[in-house]
Amino acid sequence: RSFRVGLTKLDGKMDQNLLSFGLDQFDELLKRSDRDVLLHGDIHHDNVLKDGDSWKLIDPHGYIGPQGFDLGAMLRNPYDCFPTSRALRETVDKRIEILNSHLPNERSEIVGWSYVYTLISSLWSFEDHHEVPDQHLKILKILQSMV
Repeated sequence: RSFRVGLTKLDGKMDQNLLSFGLDQFDELLKRSDRDVLLHGDIHHDNVLKDGDSWKLIDPHGYIGPQGFDLGAMLRNPYDCFPTSRALRETVDKRIEILNSHLPNERSEIVGWSYVYTLISSLWSFEDHHEVPDQHLKILKILQSMV
């Protein structure tokens, strides 16, 4: 929830429509969330390991928040390794489809949390590098069109 306050740092640093939409999504998703859980906070290909017949997640950030938050990390990461042989929209669509087919979450929740997580990742990038990556903006526009 404290992420919402931090997101205001992006005001004037990116398209206001993308930021406002994300803040609205964040508020709506929080209303729909019935309880907070322990989150991993950094699910991506380098933090998912095969262990025999099961899978392990390593390097947790240990946030507390709505269960859906981690969905965004699974969709967006690793953005620097998205296939270049097909359009970015196809990759995002495919990842949404895969998550939707394997998780109990509604598609709108997966898309919404993916949007919010990408916006928060944009904030982290801005804080670290003083810029919002163009790839983040492209992903936000694709996700916004899906809501």
